[in-house]
This record gives sequence, structure tokens and C-alpha cells, in this order.
Amino acid sequence: MRLFGTSGVRRTLSKLPPELVVKLGRAFATFAQGNVGVGRDARMGSELLALALMSGIMYSGSDVMYYGITSTPSALHASKSLGLNTAMVTGSHTPPDIHGVLFFERDTSELHGEHERAVEGIFLKESFREVSWREVGKLSEVSSDPYYLSDLMSLKVSVGELKVVVDGGHSPIVKVLREVFEELGVNYSIYNDEVNGAFPSRGPEPDESSLRHLGKVVREEGADLGISFDGDGDRAIFVDERGEIIYPDYLGVLLALEFGRSGDTVVCPINTSRVVELLMERGIRVVYTRIGPPAIVDALIKENGFFGFEESGKYIWTDNILYGDPLFTLLKLMDLLDSRASSLFEDFPKYVRVKKAYPCPDEEKDYVLKRVIELASSLEGRHSYVDGVRVDFEDGWFLLRPSGTEPLFRLYAEADNHFSLRRLVSLGESLLKEAMK
Repeated sequence: MRLFGTSGVRRTLSKLPPELVVKLGRAFATFAQGNVGVGRDARMGSELLALALMSGIMYSGSDVMYYGITSTPSALHASKSLGLNTAMVTGSHTPPDIHGVLFFERDTSELHGEHERAVEGIFLKESFREVSWREVGKLSEVSSDPYYLSDLMSLKVSVGELKVVVDGGHSPIVKVLREVFEELGVNYSIYNDEVNGAFPSRGPEPDESSLRHLGKVVREEGADLGISFDGDGDRAIFVDERGEIIYPDYLGVLLALEFGRSGDTVVCPINTSRVVELLMERGIRVVYTRIGPPAIVDALIKENGFFGFEESGKYIWTDNILYGDPLFTLLKLMDLLDSRASSLFEDFPKYVRVKKAYPCPDEEKDYVLKRVIELASSLEGRHSYVDGVRVDFEDGWFLLRPSGTEPLFRLYAEADNHFSLRRLVSLGESLLKEAMK
């Protein structure tokens, strides 16, 4: 039985019942051997699951510091200050019916690799730490937001006369954002700022429709920048003053160029745009990984990288927390802006791209991936198997991989022009269709 996907344990509520989450809490507490900070998002079942998780943690002898409804970055900033491991009950960017639990080390990196397998082993063997009634853990409550606010304000950035439009995405991160903007005197407007786990105005993930609306508001208000958060506030997508999307790969490269030096190391997943070649030209080393923060952070630590990013809108700075923190990134970007945001990317190559998803039951993913790799082996191009299979050609590339969080197979493609993109998408889809027979 596999518990963990690409990032934590995520399932529909019917497949993540409280009794399972109690056992998850017991397994994590047994592994961590220390006290745990626990936060949750606003989803309909998250309070239920948070109570179950905390019961399991305390039942195995660890104290819990409960942050209540909060963003994932806020919980991690608090735990970093308090010297705690962290567990976050959140479905993050996935549809509202998906719930999940993420576990983090004391250094704020997500549990991964051997440690993830260790927790899974404790869970499956039920080899939990047993404690007497005198040793049961205690529960305390504190807001994580003041710790987050303090760390953000320590950046000492200058935001000038910028105006920012915010799509809060019904995320708990909006409270800290308001406090930061008020402290800095930022001119801003915000909508979708009601923290609501049903996500009444749009889904938990910024999509084409919601970003198009954000761009429209930015143009109407004459703003300099727009930002759209996901459900738990660990990722965000930006738009420029024209209302055009700033693709996260492009922003990641810009930030790496601005804050990095020749010889520094940047980490990004295998589905990253060829725009990263600009970093290589500047002498900045690029390390490719599997998709997902655990793999990115693992490489950041092993390769002594200073910055990591992925196309989903996660930006990870090793001098901050070892997880996505869009508010930290927003302040860094605002500090750079002394002209139009779009002008920062004028010299970047322009590629076209697409990301698509196809239903694929979890139990069929391994077989389908094996078949995809076999079928793709006959293609002339540069092949990479870091995560799924990526094939690079002269005019672009495509990547096929199983989702680690949903019953889907994903296709990513990027090309020099729309004609080449259509060809690559058609090629990738034909391989996947054949593999699924």
C-alpha cells in the first residue's frame, strides 16, 4: 500500500477517513520523536482531519502546537521559529473534494525519500510509539501569522508607488498579505478574499479563466502587477501591467538572474521551459529533478543551491523556508520593479506551451508509463527519464508522466511556434493513447 504521492497524502475524504489520519499522526510522531506544529486549510473536512491528526500525534507522546486555519508558508515560518516539525492538513491546489496531509522536517523541508518511507513503514506495521497515560501529549494553540509577518518584514524591501491587484483564491494567506501591504504602504485591491473551503468564486488552483479575469482587473485599475494564490497559499501566478501571465518558469529565471551569480546553482523540475538556458549562458548551474517540492528541495540541499522553482508557481529560497512561499517572492519581485513588469522579460526567448491531463486510474499508471517509455524509444530526439519520459527535438519538447496527486496522466509540451506545438501535442497524445490500450 502506497500512502504518499508526489507531495504528501492526498485523497477524497471518503478515502482519507479520520481513523486513517489518526494512524498517520501516530506514525509521524513516532518517527519525528518531537513536538509538532499543526495547521489546516479551510476545506470542509479539514477540521475533522486536523482533530484526528492531532489526536494521533498526542497519543504517541508528542505535544501539538495548533495554528488553526492558516496558509502552509505561515505554518512553516512559525514552526521554524518554534523549532517544531510541521504537519499541514490541506488539499492545496487540488479540487475542493480532495483533502490531504503534508509532513515537514524541522528545517521546513517536506518529508521525502527515506524519511517518507520510514513513516510509511511505521504506519503499515503499526509499530507506533506506545506511551502511558502520564506521557500523552498536550495541546496548545497559537496563531502562526505573526511569525510569518515578522520574517517577511525583515526583508526590508522598497515597494515604491506600485499598485497590486490580488486574487486571494479564498486562501488563508490573505490575512498576512493585508498586514504586510499595510505595513509597507502598498496601494492594492483584493477580491476572493473570503477564506472559504468551498471555493465559491473559482477553484483552488489559478486557471486560465481566473487569470484572464485577474488580467482584466489589472488593466482596468491601471495596476503594475497582479497575483493569484492557490488554496493553501504555497503557490501563486503573477500577471504584468498588461494583464498578461508571467509564466512561473520565466519569473523563476528572472529572479535567478537577478539574485544569483556565476557558479551558483538553481534547481527546477524536468518539465521546465527551455528558457532556463539563459541561466546556463550566465554561468549559473541548472539541476533538473522530478516534479514536486520534495525532489526540488532534496536537490537544493545536496547541490548547495540557492533557489528552486517549478512551473506550477512554487518558488523556494534556501535562505527562507524550504517550501513554496509566494509572499516572500512577491516582495522580492516588487523590490526589483522600477519600470513596467513586462519590460523585465523583453530579451527572453518566446515559446508557446501547453499542459494537459488525461484520466488514468492509479493502479494503471505504472503499466502505462512503461508502455509510453517503450513507444517513445523509437523517436529521434534527446530522451530524459528523470520523471516520466521527456523527448527534446530541435523545435521543442514534450513530457509524459503520471500525476503523483490525482488519477491522471499529464502531458507537457513546449515549442518555438504553434505549428510545432500542435505536432508535439499530437505525437504525445498518440503515444499515450496507444499505451492505454
